[in-house]
Amino acid sequence: MRQVAKSSLYKGKYFENCNSYRLIKLNFKHLHGRAPKKKAEMLDLFTILQEQDYNAEIASCLESAEY
Repeated sequence: MRQVAKSSLYKGKYFENCNSYRLIKLNFKHLHGRAPKKKAEMLDLFTILQEQDYNAEIASCLESAEY
């Protein structure tokens, strides 16, 4: 899953063509099978995306207790 989410095809389709909030929602749906339930989930991932990068946001989803 990590390879797919970090691939140039996935990035091109979902990351480069979306704003940050849409990207987070799509990644969350694709990786967790559901939309974020709480604003806190969105805010945490938005902070990671802004302070670090796309790869860190993906890693955060894949390394979560839920995943």
